[in-house]
Amino acid sequence: LLGSQINLQTWVKVRRRWRDDQSILDRLGYSE
Repeated sequence: LLGSQINLQTWVKVRRRWRDDQSILDRLGYSE
C-alpha cells in the first residue's frame, strides 16, 4: 500500500449558519 497511488473521493455537506448553532459547535468540540 505504501508508495502506491489511490483514488480518494470525498463529499462534504455544509449546514447553513452552522457557526451560529451552539449544539453543532458543541458536537464538533468548539464549545465556548
